[in-house]
Amino acid sequence: MPSGKQVVVVTDSTADLPRELTAQHNLEIIPLNLVWGGQTYRDGLDIDSTTFFQRLRSEREFPTTSQPSPAAFLEGWQRAAPDPETPILSIHIASTLSGTVASAEAAKKMISGRTIEIVDTYSASLGQGLIVLAAARAAEAGQSLEECTAIARALIPRLHILLIVDTLEYLHRGGRIGGAARLLGTMLNLKPLLDLAEGRGRLEPLARIRTRAKAVDRMLEIARERIAGRPAHIAALHTADPDECARLAERVRGLFDCRELILGQVGSAIGAHVGPGALGMAFYTE
Repeated sequence: MPSGKQVVVVTDSTADLPRELTAQHNLEIIPLNLVWGGQTYRDGLDIDSTTFFQRLRSEREFPTTSQPSPAAFLEGWQRAAPDPETPILSIHIASTLSGTVASAEAAKKMISGRTIEIVDTYSASLGQGLIVLAAARAAEAGQSLEECTAIARALIPRLHILLIVDTLEYLHRGGRIGGAARLLGTMLNLKPLLDLAEGRGRLEPLARIRTRAKAVDRMLEIARERIAGRPAHIAALHTADPDECARLAERVRGLFDCRELILGQVGSAIGAHVGPGALGMAFYTE
């Protein structure tokens, strides 16, 4: 590996990191694509989260998503690291949920003379984002590509995402429902609590809860069981209700030893699959 060059970290738009953090850590974000009404939008560039969810609530047509092309990866890597001797760590959404990793691997085969590591997080949204931030901090501290990659990979089995959704309709129609499929047709206005954890890359059902307030309580109980008093890096995420997300974050601050607490809004690429009423948290412990 070329020496003396700081590792550049690249991710995709499904990491859902707030803009101030992507700017702070100089992260290159490669957008996924949203296809809607005969038009293609680049997630986070051509359509913002607020506009997306307003439209999602009012339109009958269902949007679809697609991974970035290999050309988009080549362009993104070049923007992030114009010097071909600069090593690149490209960290992406679960291959079980998207073809993004496959597209990145195809792009890597198209170029030579560059040192690029591609990491499949088996996660998404701010779970993926927490991994990206850990790798970016390691790069900023001067650690090598091998060290930064090892840090990212070590977090994968330790990363948890708990997610409350209003309906399973969006996950079902988008083909990302995983093990939660067995809840279809049985919900009767119950709030599904879902789990994407421990490197499985698959959404699994945890509970069906009668009210949203009780679903949030149960989500925090499960988080408390898993965190078990250890220092934790935590993200609170929402689709279209920042006030509810802020209230969740306040409870998180009171319950846990937060070494890091991020609040973020889900973008259109993830939002197309979880719908406008999602609330969740991602975390790993030290």
